[in-house]
Amino acid sequence: MVVAAVVLTVQRPDVVADGDFAVDEIALMRSTHFAQLVGNYSRFGWSHLGPTWFYALDFVYAPLGQQSWAFFVAALALHALTMCLIVVAAWRIRGPVLAAITALLLLWFVSTIGVPTFRSTWPPYETILPIILFLLLAAFGAAGSTLAVVGALLTGSYEAQLHVGTVPTIAIALGVMTVIRLAGHRWPARSPVFSDLNRRPQMLVLLGVGLLTLVAMWVPVIADELTGHPGNLTKLARFFFLANLPHHHLHEGVAALGRHLAVFPFGHPPPGSESDYSALTLARLLPVVAFLVLSGALAAAGTIARDRFAQALGTILFILTFGLVWSISRAVGELSSYFLLWTTALPLVLIVGWAALLIKVVPATWLPRSSRSMRARVLAAGVAAVLVVLSATQTIGFLQLPSPATEADPGTRTAAALVEASLASQPRQPVLVTIVSLDAWPAAAGVSLQLIKHGWPVSVRPEYQFMFGDQMRATGRESVELVFVPQTSLSQFDQHAPGLTFVAAVPTCGAGCTLYVFTRTPAAVP
Repeated sequence: MVVAAVVLTVQRPDVVADGDFAVDEIALMRSTHFAQLVGNYSRFGWSHLGPTWFYALDFVYAPLGQQSWAFFVAALALHALTMCLIVVAAWRIRGPVLAAITALLLLWFVSTIGVPTFRSTWPPYETILPIILFLLLAAFGAAGSTLAVVGALLTGSYEAQLHVGTVPTIAIALGVMTVIRLAGHRWPARSPVFSDLNRRPQMLVLLGVGLLTLVAMWVPVIADELTGHPGNLTKLARFFFLANLPHHHLHEGVAALGRHLAVFPFGHPPPGSESDYSALTLARLLPVVAFLVLSGALAAAGTIARDRFAQALGTILFILTFGLVWSISRAVGELSSYFLLWTTALPLVLIVGWAALLIKVVPATWLPRSSRSMRARVLAAGVAAVLVVLSATQTIGFLQLPSPATEADPGTRTAAALVEASLASQPRQPVLVTIVSLDAWPAAAGVSLQLIKHGWPVSVRPEYQFMFGDQMRATGRESVELVFVPQTSLSQFDQHAPGLTFVAAVPTCGAGCTLYVFTRTPAAVP
């Protein structure tokens, strides 16, 4: 991932984004000025919980000049960092053997899911790797590590803010972690809950930094709630708790979860458009049953072996399975596979748990007792060679991906260039974007992003404000209007609307869309 990011940085491809990519990059640009208070938008009119993902991307995106290609570089860097943290967490849990096993599993997992997923900047895909880190830290925190508790809170907050669909999972895991942590310290040892900090006082500094970061992550969310009319938290509460929304049956939740649990390590991920889980087949039921049995067995075996990490992880995964089935069945709209893809990581976490238990209970007589022995050096060299070969294979896969410059509709590039040419003689001034039909919004987002990058303030009409953010609310003072009309709606659109002066038409702005550029006086804007 790092190699692929470096190559993109050297190549600097000319990326013209549209659709979700463009809307997310507009929010990302706002975050560089600390002006983004909510997460990425949802089609239901609210935004996801918080903007932590955007601010995390800024550490790479901003220094690279806020270019669209830098969005991909930042996403790759975040994935690479997450994978490193997963391996480090495994090392802290049970030493270098578990770290090596976890590294091999991660390489296998990325290959199974497909490398294009991990170069994507689509938020539903960004939740996949962090959930692994979160669950390992939650179990480690339950087993007695206070720093892991803080790490779980940080990672869980990041995941919850990135996609609201992960909130039930985060809440269940944190709840089980807290119960096991308190019970484990009070019975039978009856030692203080934070006894691990007594042995290493310097860890208090790291603990303090983590807690301050945790508070900072939620400051934008609270600020939006206090200043919004209404705030995003209020919108979420109204949508999920007050609206009488149709839901799915529990058996659909079982079927959807089973389909995704079967992906790793034996299967292939479902296409993002797959959404029909009305039939609970045996192939979908068995993975859920097997996962429940193996999770419960891990919890029981961990209890018998006095392995608190295995006990906690098995318990978390066992209870989590029921919570996932319920939360998936509560989803509104189609059960599209793209927002459930993060559940494919759960079997990997379960395998890591069993590996950690076996490392503890099975006498490792095959391991050399001294790192200086020839046997130790041969073993270490063999493991390193396997990791290098698999990593090199993955690197080649990333480098063979098509340039991100080819991912947007070519018409968006044409539309953006013609709009800028038609406005070249005018001073930089507010531009109103009018989207006549939903089919036209991807091109509208792409053109808006290019205008913003070139210094044109862009606003949108109220019906699309939820997508572009409150900061792009129309003011009525815009003197240039861009009207996006798909060809299917041309007959319903009057090209001679009062106050509009025709400038240009672009028949190739994507998805059968024709873009009309008009100028109008500010007073004529309705």
